[in-house]
Amino acid sequence: MLYTTLDNQGAVMSPQTGTGSGALISTTPTNDFVAARVGSGLHADAVGERILYRQTDGQKQNVELDRGTIEFWYRPAYNNNDNNKYTIVGTGNWLSTGGSAPGALHPGTNNSSNNNGIFLIFYDANGVRWEHDVAVTDYSWKAGDWLLIRLTWDFGVAAGAQNLHLYINGTELRLSGQVSRGPQPVPAERQDQFMYIGSRDLSGSIIPNGLYDEVRIWDRAVPAS
Repeated sequence: MLYTTLDNQGAVMSPQTGTGSGALISTTPTNDFVAARVGSGLHADAVGERILYRQTDGQKQNVELDRGTIEFWYRPAYNNNDNNKYTIVGTGNWLSTGGSAPGALHPGTNNSSNNNGIFLIFYDANGVRWEHDVAVTDYSWKAGDWLLIRLTWDFGVAAGAQNLHLYINGTELRLSGQVSRGPQPVPAERQDQFMYIGSRDLSGSIIPNGLYDEVRIWDRAVPAS
């Protein structure tokens, strides 16, 4: 549905697949694209630094909230156990009131008060919050490592079946906490809802801190092979 190399401003505004209508780039310095895994990629390391894509421009969608996959290369500038909290990506708006637009997924890393795990937050169409966790003992990376991150979702699965899966470098991570299972209600994609790469909002203390490259989104759940 969406494929952008993130090589430069043109690659963001005119992605190879999907729509760049209404896309926004916010970095300091302006257009902070640097050498990455393949060509160049986005460098985001402060609150508000991000790329925004509309879920849909009214004619073409960039994401399907019912089921899908997002995959990208990510090089964190921090060790996974450095005791800070970081935002990574999201398939919908993160609201200033501290919640999320229904149907959106938000993975990131937690601080020491939450045991340095990965968080994966999902709000269904009824506003119910599901917060999944990956224990720090179940994953590891060092600052400067290149990671291939893949997140899949299918909210039409059978009752009892896990509907979210997270992979790093082809290995699935075990989700704990409020693990969402079975079918879940999600809203339709909207023109005023934005996916983000990097910072989830324009204020607060949770920052992105890494490089992003080669972002792909499918309209189905595609397990890592």
